[in-house]
Amino acid sequence: VADLPDNAYWDQWYPADWVSEMREQIRLWFYSMLFMGVVLDGRAPYKRVLTYEKVNDETGRPMHKSWGNAIWFEDAIEDMGADVMRWMYAGQAPAQNLNFGYGPASEVKRELLTLWNTYSFFVLYANIEGYTPDYGLLADGPDPAAARPLDRWLAARTQLLVGECRDALEAWDSPRVVRAFEAFVDDLSNWYVRLSRTRFWRSDDAADTRAAFDALWYALVQGLRCVAPVMPFMTDDVWQNLVRGVCPDAPESVHHSGYPEVRPELVDTTLLAEMASVRAVVELGRRSRDDAGIKLRQPLREVIVATEDPQRREHVARHVELIAAELGVKQVRLTTSAEEFAQIEVMPLLKVLGPKYGRDLALIRSLLREGEFELRDGRVHVGDWVLEPNEFELRARAREGF
Repeated sequence: VADLPDNAYWDQWYPADWVSEMREQIRLWFYSMLFMGVVLDGRAPYKRVLTYEKVNDETGRPMHKSWGNAIWFEDAIEDMGADVMRWMYAGQAPAQNLNFGYGPASEVKRELLTLWNTYSFFVLYANIEGYTPDYGLLADGPDPAAARPLDRWLAARTQLLVGECRDALEAWDSPRVVRAFEAFVDDLSNWYVRLSRTRFWRSDDAADTRAAFDALWYALVQGLRCVAPVMPFMTDDVWQNLVRGVCPDAPESVHHSGYPEVRPELVDTTLLAEMASVRAVVELGRRSRDDAGIKLRQPLREVIVATEDPQRREHVARHVELIAAELGVKQVRLTTSAEEFAQIEVMPLLKVLGPKYGRDLALIRSLLREGEFELRDGRVHVGDWVLEPNEFELRARAREGF
């Protein structure tokens, strides 16, 4: 028993669940702690050890005071911020050297700025509309009956984040937490908020406006709780304004609120799949506009969506108005074949096919150029030959007028 004023309290926190340090400290700091813990208490002072590789400067060069590329901790805290530093460390695979510096820190700040802008957007219009959240919403989730499909999608997307972050932390995989949260913030800002923006100030339906605020507040707060262990200062600052300042029954800190649990009843897998199909169509449509040099503000007659998958066609059919609005077209037409607007070209991989077919390769190439082939089961049937998936590449070329 340790000779401390409050040994019972100390014993609640000993041994540590997890300690981290550079791999080279295995022979120094880790061993010293282990030796003293076993001698003084009969137990190892930690349950798990996470070692990581070296920290170099942002060019990959080791830091040395004499070289002038060392960054002192106090300077980094002042100029980067503690959360930005933690985000860089947490996002790095421990088995790889971390290139640390003000340049990478600026990249992290730009990524986190998307979260901050979404938070600022919410606060601005919540104050204008007089929105006050109910703290019980975090336990129950938004009301599906009052929500639009996009709101229900966001609730389901939030559950995916919670589940992935929980799994990652159980596996001591902090880079996975960082990647999951960054993807979530992109979905939250560049999909949900962008598509729902006018509901926060132009809607004549008070219930619909409330549903939008509930959905966004829930997603923001649950997301903050997910990354609070990695980004403790910013998350608690936002918690004070978003939660504690307006919900008297809320815990004083995000770190006292517990880690969020997955609500299976909010995970609408069908809606998640539908929205994934819709986003794929929108992204491809925008890319087509960019390739053709036609800006989004120029309306077009229609977009033709071709897929042989009946489930994907059904997904798209349920959200044609959303797709039309996103792509600036008057109508969305579904078809099973792209032959109307695109010509598929097969590009043979000569280094692979040459040794295999020898003199026959010239005839194969000629048939492919003339379009004398069929695509079946992921293979190309051309003349008497069948090309395997690793023997060719497919390219699509728009037909005239498209």
